[in-house]
Formats: sequence, C-alpha cells, structure tokens
Amino acid sequence: MKWMKKLMAIGMTLTMTVGLFTGCGKQTTSEDGYADEINIMVWEGSYPETIFEDFEEEYGIHVNISYITNTDEILAKLIASDGKSDYDFIDLESAYVKPFVDNNLLEEIDFNNIPNSEALYDDVWGVVGDEDNTYTCPTGSHYYTLIVYNKETCPIEIKSFKDLADPALKGQICSVNSTISLFGEALVALGYEPDSTTESEYVEAADLWTEIKKNVSVFTGSSCYQTLENGQCSVALCFDYAQLMMTKDNWDKYAVADIDTGYEAYSSTWAIPAGAAHKKEAELLMDFMLSDEQYAARVEFYPQVMSTDGVKALVSEDIVNNPALNLDPSYTEDSWMVPVSDEQIELMDKYLTKFMSN
Repeated sequence: MKWMKKLMAIGMTLTMTVGLFTGCGKQTTSEDGYADEINIMVWEGSYPETIFEDFEEEYGIHVNISYITNTDEILAKLIASDGKSDYDFIDLESAYVKPFVDNNLLEEIDFNNIPNSEALYDDVWGVVGDEDNTYTCPTGSHYYTLIVYNKETCPIEIKSFKDLADPALKGQICSVNSTISLFGEALVALGYEPDSTTESEYVEAADLWTEIKKNVSVFTGSSCYQTLENGQCSVALCFDYAQLMMTKDNWDKYAVADIDTGYEAYSSTWAIPAGAAHKKEAELLMDFMLSDEQYAARVEFYPQVMSTDGVKALVSEDIVNNPALNLDPSYTEDSWMVPVSDEQIELMDKYLTKFMSN
C-alpha cells in the first residue's frame, strides 16, 4: 500500500471510530475532570519512564505507552483494527508532519493549555507543513543525522559522503535505516535535492548505496553508537552522537566527519491524532514534559540541544558541554530538512529494496 493511501486509511478509520474509542482500559473520569488514563506512542529510548510515573503521581492519570522505532509503526498502530487506533498523543518526526496535516489526521493544539511552551527558544518553533504550529508542539530540541567516526580506528579521512563507499571501510560502518536519511544524504552527495522526485536520480542514489552497503556491518532502526563503543564499527551514519558523547572519555575519541555537503536536520514534535478521546490530557502531558524539571530529566536521559534557559540551569555540566550539543556551525550550516511526499516515499521504498537485495 502506498504511504499516502495508508494515511487515507487512517483518516477513514478515525472518522468511523470518533466517539467509539474505548482505550486500552477503563475510561473513567477523576474528580478534577481528567480521564484516568491516556494512550501514547513515543520513540523507544527517548524518555525515562520516571516522567510518566511522575505525571501519574501529579495528576492521577495513568499513561499507557506504546514504543515505536520508525514512522511506519505509527501508521500501523493508527490503522489497527478493532477500534484500537485511539491514541491521544504521538511523537511525530518533522519530515512526516506535512502529510499528516494534509490528510487531516491531527487535532489543533490549544497552547493555552501548554503555558510552559512560552519559554522555548524561537528556533524550535515552526516545522515544514505546520509552520505556525497549529497541529504540533515542539519537544524543545532538534537533531542531525551525522557521519561519526572513531579517530583512532577509522582507516581513512572522510571528506565526502561518497567516501563511505571506500573499500577500506569494508565491514566498518553502522547505518540508520531511515529511508529519508539514506536517500536524502545520497541525493545531496550526488548534487541533487534531498526531496527529489526524479526517478533517474534515485537510480543513482541506489547505485551509490549499493557500493556503500558493501562496507556496512549493520543497518539499524534504533541506535548506532553502541557499535562504535564496542569496536564493531569505526564509522556510523547515526542520529545518536549525543548519546555516544554522554561518556566523557569519548569526547576526544570520536568526531563528526567534515564532509563537503550538508547533513540531515530534523526535529521531533508532539501531536494529537484526530478524534483523540483525551485531547485535554494530552496537552497537559505536553506541558508537564516542557516543565524545567521534566525537560531536564529528558535531557539527562537522552542528551539533546536545550531550548530554554531554565533547563540549562538544571542539567549537569557534562551535558551542557557535550560536544554533540555544541557542534561547529560548519557541520550544520548547510543542513537540510524536508517533508516527505507519497511520490518520494514510493521511490525510496522501491530503490531501498533494490540496493538492499544486491
């Protein structure tokens, strides 16, 4: 099924089931007017469970958590049968916001219910497809997909994304498996736009990845940094450089490759699926997670660029000085962030299959 058809299927499911949601358990209401529980979908490994425990203790609202590792899992869960597509709160990567908005799959957010968002820096507001944040709330951070290497064991100097195809790196690379990361970086390296919909350009990108794949030890949807730490790989195309640099001993051991093209930039947002049974509770959770204390807990658990003065005052010096959170502008000034389209997803899926099967 094409990606946009999946979104249309979600829309039909939500339309038919609005008002019929029963949740993952009883849906009673507490004395203060809040439901007893909400159902959320968040990225695996991004949040300490103590946040949700603290939220329950503060408001008496239990959080039923479903963890995801890629956006396709959001689609699968939202179109699940038997009326279980009743999530109240989801993590949504910036590249996928526009198609969700275009297909009317998100509720408008009432920021009057999220006063802690007022402290966020200006640079985290606005995302392609929801520039005025009608449907998405910033999580307070932004990220980059980077080429990270072990300065002691990487056998070559990496000056270009194309250098990942150098035979000297055979078996030395760990890579994320996100299609927009894989093809976006390859397209940019070939001189094309990262959101291209020209099929001949995807043929070239797939050919480049066919060569790079010869050097890849593992593709992963989750974390790459462990393969660097345990010595399995000396190079990683990854989004978790900040986690690698949580260990201070790694600060002088690993670095970002200074390549001749830009890296992928992206942000994580929070959203409320259309027809969610507990919109007010979802907005309450967003506000809770943007409080200085809980924001700091998130940053200490999963290091990320901080976007309020309050959180910076609460986290450890090692987090504040983490090299991954203080990247040289030369690494990020040419970064790119694009929304995906159905046509692009179809091409990426088609040619992902091609180079993965070679």
